[in-house]
Amino acid sequence: MHEKMKINLGKFIGEISTVSEEISQSQIEELKIGSVSAVDDELTKGRLVSDFNLKLIVGLMHKLEQDKRLLSKYNSFEQLMSEWEFSGVSEGTSIVILTFLEHSGLFPKTFSTLSYFQVLGEQEKFALEDLIGNRNLESNFFNWR
Repeated sequence: MHEKMKINLGKFIGEISTVSEEISQSQIEELKIGSVSAVDDELTKGRLVSDFNLKLIVGLMHKLEQDKRLLSKYNSFEQLMSEWEFSGVSEGTSIVILTFLEHSGLFPKTFSTLSYFQVLGEQEKFALEDLIGNRNLESNFFNWR
C-alpha cells in the first residue's frame, strides 16, 4: 500500500473525526498534520479504520477495476459493503474509505459502474458533506499519487 495514501487517509480521518468519542483531540491534531506515528497508531488500533480494512477494500476495488467480469457480478456498493461486513469491516469504515477513494479519483470504472443508494453514473456517491458537513477540505487529502 502506498505510504503517502495512508498518510493522506490519516489526515482525512483527522478532519472527519472532530466529533468522535473514540479518539483524543491530540490524536486528531496529529492526524490532521499527517504524523506517520499517529496514522500508524490509528491503523493498528483500528478506532475508525484499520490497516486490514484498508487493504481489504483497496485490494478488492483494484480487482474490480481490472476485471470486467468480476465487476459485472455486483450492482451496488451495498452488496460490497455487506460482504465486507462478514470480514469485520463496519459500514461506517467502508463509507470513510470509499469516500476517500472516490475523491482521490481512483477506480473510476468501478465508481461509475456501481450504484450507491440508487445513485448511478458519474455523480458523486460518497459525498464529503455526509462526513464533514459544509467544511471545505484541501485537495491535498486526495492527491497522494
